[in-house]
This record gives sequence, C-alpha cells and structure tokens, in this order.
Amino acid sequence: AGVRATTASSDAAASRTGTFMRRGLSERGFPNAVIALASRSMCMKVPGPASFPVIGSTWYLLRHGGPSRMVQVLQRLYADHGSIVRLSAPAQEAVIIFDPEVYMDVHRAGGSCPWGATDALWPLHEYFRLRVAPLPSGQPMAFGSGDWMRVRRGMQKSFFAPRYAAEYSALNAVARDAARKLGGGGGSAGGGLQHFLQRLSFEMICSALLGRRMGALEGDEPLLAATVRSMECASSMLMSPLQHWHARLNTPTWRGWVASLDFMLLRSHEHVSACISHPTPSYVDALLRRGELTAAEISANVPGLMMAGFETVAATLHWTLLHLALQPAAQERLHAELSSVLGRDADPCRESVQRMPYLRAVLREVQRLTPTAFSFLRRLPDPLEVQLPSGGAARLPSGAWLAFSPVGLATDPAHVAAPTEFRPERWVDAAAVHRERAWPLFDHPLMRDGFSHGPRMCLGARIAQLELWLAVSQIVRAHRLRVDGPRHYAVANHASTYPNPAPRIVFEPR
Repeated sequence: AGVRATTASSDAAASRTGTFMRRGLSERGFPNAVIALASRSMCMKVPGPASFPVIGSTWYLLRHGGPSRMVQVLQRLYADHGSIVRLSAPAQEAVIIFDPEVYMDVHRAGGSCPWGATDALWPLHEYFRLRVAPLPSGQPMAFGSGDWMRVRRGMQKSFFAPRYAAEYSALNAVARDAARKLGGGGGSAGGGLQHFLQRLSFEMICSALLGRRMGALEGDEPLLAATVRSMECASSMLMSPLQHWHARLNTPTWRGWVASLDFMLLRSHEHVSACISHPTPSYVDALLRRGELTAAEISANVPGLMMAGFETVAATLHWTLLHLALQPAAQERLHAELSSVLGRDADPCRESVQRMPYLRAVLREVQRLTPTAFSFLRRLPDPLEVQLPSGGAARLPSGAWLAFSPVGLATDPAHVAAPTEFRPERWVDAAAVHRERAWPLFDHPLMRDGFSHGPRMCLGARIAQLELWLAVSQIVRAHRLRVDGPRHYAVANHASTYPNPAPRIVFEPR
C-alpha cells in the first residue's frame, strides 16, 4: 500500500545545486521525495511558514491574500519554501505539493479507487446523512461509497468517448446564440459577463446531458440559480473555520445549501424523467440505452454533473476572453486560424479543432497563467512510507490529506520564459516549444488543464473541452474583443478563480 520515492542516484544529480535542488527536484525535474500530511511532529520536517499555537500558519495566509486570494498565497508559498510546503490552520494541517510527479506518486499509492475531492465535501455527505424527506430519485449520489466505481464506470463510457461528444450538435447552436447576444451588449460588463458565461455554460451542459434547451441564455433559470447558490454555499462552508458547525448550528449558509440542493435534486429528477418519457439524443438517453445504470441511479447523479459541469467552463471562458481582449495580436492570430480552417459559415467540431493548434495553445496558456482550479485534493487510504527532503523517513497514517497546485512551477522563471506574460506561442512555435520543452513537466496532465488525472479525473472533461473549443471559436470568429477602461485585475477565488475587479470587455461585431 506504499510507495517510496528517492533522490536521483547519479553523481551529477547528487552534486547539482541551484533552483532544481532548492525546489526539491532532480536534475530532470522529477521528485527527490514524496511528501504528504502526517502528524504534527512528522510535518515539522516539511518546510513551511512558522506555526503558532491555536492560529497555526493562519497569519501567513492572511498576510498574503487570505482564503479568497489563494493563488497569490500559493505562489508566495512556493517562492518562499519550495515545491513541498506545510501549511497549518486551527485544528488541521495541509501539505501542498507543487511538483506534479511527487503528487502522482502519492496518488498512485491510492490504487484504482483513490480518495478524491468529493470525499472532502462534507456538506454533501452531511446533506444526505441528515435529510429526512425522501429523495426524488430514491437514493443519494454515488460518491465515496463502495458502489461509486461501478456507477462512475457506467457513466464515463458515454461521457469520455469522443464518438458520443461528437453527437452534441446542439452545443454549436447554443454557442452561436451566445455570440449574437454578446454582440448586442448582453454581458459586456465585467461582473455581468461572468454571470452571462455561467448561463452559457449551463445551457451547454444541459443541452448535452438532457438534449434540450433550458432557456438560460434568455434570463435567470431557476435550476441554474439553485446550482450557483449551492456552489457558493459549499465554497463558503469549506473555507470557513466553522466547518461542520455550520450544519450543527443550522447557520443561514447551511440552510441556503440545503434549500438549493433540495430544489436541484427535484428539478433535475423531473428533467431526467422527461427524458425517459420522451427520449431525445442526449447523454441521459445514451446511458439509458446502454442499460448499465438504472433510471434512479442516473437521476441521482445528474445533479452532480450539473454542479461541476458549468462553473469550470464559465470561469475558463472568462479568463480566455479577458486574455484575448488584453492581447490583440494573439486574438488576431486566433481569428486568422479560425477563418482559415472554418471559413465564414462552418461550425467547429472535434475534428476541425485538431487542425487548430493555436486555439488549443490559447487555452493551454490560460491554464498556465490563470488556472481555473488552483488545487486538487487527495487523501491516502493506507499508511505510506516516504522519504523527506531533510533526510530520514516518515510513516504517514491513513487518512492523510495533501493538495497539489499548478501555480508554482507554471510561473517559475527557472522553467518558463516571461512567466507573467500571456504567450500562446510558447506552445506552438518551434523555437519556443524547443526551449520550453527542455522542462520535462511541460506536458504533464496535471499541468495541462483543470480536470485532474486518473480515476478521479473530472467525469465530464471531454465534453467540457468541447464546450470551450466551440464557445471560444464562435465568439472570436464573430467579434473583436477589447477592454474598455481599467485593465488591472487580481486573481480571486471561490469554487474557481475569477478576475477581480473584472475589466469590462466590449464585443464589437466583425
């Protein structure tokens, strides 16, 4: 149940000094050690900010941005303490790993069914544990249970396969409608744009899941409002020092969480039931035709896809449009590629996107510079013996928590040229690619996108990528983007990252 990672054995690697060794990396950029959360005495060997009784390292977090500025906090942790860092808070500690290979070594120790982020979502567990009224589907979502892997396998056979994603022709219709509305000023303001993009991504994911339009682009849709509220409440409780006390004290945030989830489960069950009664080409219909999951299991788990399926896409779209508006040269190069491949009228599809390397490079650069997901969580199911950078070994207990964050290495000038600049060319131009790929972690799956990797990879990763490709293609082909007013922003976060204050983007029809 364990894995041991050791330093590179070559004399050259052993004698090397400088950034790699300071960061805890071998000469090739791979780990010198695997580090994870253990008891307080074990974690004292892991570098990190000073920890004090009662408050832990909270002072450091607050000094460098606080819970709503975690990207800045994580970048400072990496700069101050290296690639493996301990950060403590009242009654809990965490070890943040910035090297993806170190994280993957620990992740592999979890076997074929490792703990994941959903296992840490105590509000979801508490909701199903405390709920008195019968569930609309008759059963809870399948996550973290013995049946989780069976349900996931049944669901991913339709969601991961490109041949199913290619059937969602309605996605282009949604993206075209959104592009037209943006041209009419429907969401050009910063905060208004974020809300509009949430409506767009929700309409797209529902079109894929249910095979029908929800009307979210026309105005506030009650199911979307409940989904957004559920994400806000969950994020607030997970970052709050009260934690489980929200449920015990029945705080307003907990009551908002329960009410929003009640509504989501009921409405999504109604929509799935309508899909069963009147089948249309959709993800739900594909699941029903496969016959591996019951209608009740499908109905119970579709709300989870809705919760996870719109926020990441909306946030990534916002960052993409902002970077393109701030960088006219990159925007025009992308528009030229779209025009060359698609012409004036053809809709983008998975096959045409493969002939658009610059589009893919733009999204890859967005993930590097302003990642939507600033960390991934994992938990060790069994004790694990690891070697520490300071020497010696530690036996980590079962249930140890750790987090991986891409924000350190991705902006380290030792690995990335001009790390604070938005340069999609670094992923496609021959000279830049040769220089950047001297770093072995250039194409690591944990650095490439915000969908994680392995058995706990985002279930809807393929359809989310397709939504991003189609939406960006339709919007940039139809409009010239520019920023009107102040251009400065900071990277803030709740469930995902977002620009704050959000510069105002103007969409001018081409």
